[in-house]
Parts: sequence; C-alpha cells; structure tokens
Amino acid sequence: MKRIYLLSFLVLSGCDTNDSSSSILMNGQMFVGQYNSLSIKEPLSLRFIYQADKTLGINDLSLVFSQGINNAVCVDKATVEINGGHVNPISTKTYTDDGLRKLSFKMKYSFDQGLNFGLAKNISVSICDQQYMLSNEDLKGIKKVFSQWANFIAE
Repeated sequence: MKRIYLLSFLVLSGCDTNDSSSSILMNGQMFVGQYNSLSIKEPLSLRFIYQADKTLGINDLSLVFSQGINNAVCVDKATVEINGGHVNPISTKTYTDDGLRKLSFKMKYSFDQGLNFGLAKNISVSICDQQYMLSNEDLKGIKKVFSQWANFIAE
C-alpha cells in the first residue's frame, strides 16, 4: 500500500487542476489532494496533503514542511495554530530526500482535525523562529482541496 501512495505522490507532482499550487488524484477507492502554500517561500515549503482510502478506511491530513538540508536544523520544531488555538498532530516523522537535498517534517492530523483545517478562518505556522500567517489565497486553496476530499468521503 505504501507503494500506491508513493506512486500517487509522484503522479500528483505532474498533475494540474488549473492551479499550479494544488493537485488532485482520485479514483473510485482512493483520493490524494495536495495544496502548496504560497505564503511560505523558499528555502522553506509547506504542503497540505488530504488523503482518503475507502478500502483501508484512511481519512486524514498531513502537513509537510521541507527545507534545504543545510538550513534545516529547526524544521522539526514547527507548530501550527488554527483560529488562534494550537493543534497537536497525531504523529510526526522527519525524513531526508537526498535527491532534492531537502529535510522534510511531516505532521499527520486526524479526520476531525482535517475538517478544522478545511474550515479555518486563519492558520498560522511557527517554524525556524519565523511566524507565518497563511494568506486568504492559501485558505481558499486549502478549502478547495478539502471540499473535494469531503465530497469523496461522502460518496
């Protein structure tokens, strides 16, 4: 199953939904939707990845922070707030992509937390001693992917 998700992420990299910051891949059993934040700029990046698998009963959201390996000593200390309240992930994982020379920090959130992100009026991120408030454009992009994710789950 991990291979299927890896393949999905690779395919998502090449997909386009008329918006270069988001991509959606779905079939009858699986959904993977991704939004790349426009508010957070290089060398740091932030992706919101909504996924669902009807066979495995997976419905969750992951936030993936990535930064160049040389500058990434603090990427695993990210914190996130929704509407002013701190949100704790259900799991975290740090990994290195040597091909891209990036260190990534993945924060996984539950279905209910995924709903909260999709309905948020504001989302702020603290990482590497920087505070970022996601723009209205980011919130709209997240809601776009979130609504397709919710529709897929409801089918």
